[in-house]
Amino acid sequence: MTIMRKLIKILLVFLLLPISAAANTTLVVELTNGQTDSYLLLDKPVLMMEGTQLAIKTETIQTSYERSQMKRFFFTGKTSGIKKVCKNALVYKQVDADHLEISGLPQSDRIAIYNVSGVEVGEVKRNGDKTVVSLSELQRGVYLVKIGNSQTIKFLRK
Repeated sequence: MTIMRKLIKILLVFLLLPISAAANTTLVVELTNGQTDSYLLLDKPVLMMEGTQLAIKTETIQTSYERSQMKRFFFTGKTSGIKKVCKNALVYKQVDADHLEISGLPQSDRIAIYNVSGVEVGEVKRNGDKTVVSLSELQRGVYLVKIGNSQTIKFLRK
């Protein structure tokens, strides 16, 4: 980063300090050398991966970081787009190539697996709070897990 770029960033931070007191949610980029850069979400930063670089563009700044020099990036502040938190929210993740883990399931919901043609290829028995769906019997492809009558998860079996 050039010295001019750093000076512009510092100047912008001081100019935007009054705004940040009102809306303190920021995007923080932490580099491996210990340096951190912050971007206010009020400035609507756009993140793009371009080859081996993370590019961040706002209306006033355009910066890029080499992926190997980045430790992490994260959001800080109290403001979020979440208006309501559900106690029994459905959470799922593909643990590995052979397992899908689902939690937050209502007791009565049936769990069925469908291929993309709409043919049911399996049913899963609910097992406590966390249900693990075995994918080892499925061929490679795109599948849908239908939970009850309302929720569907799409996943790829590699």
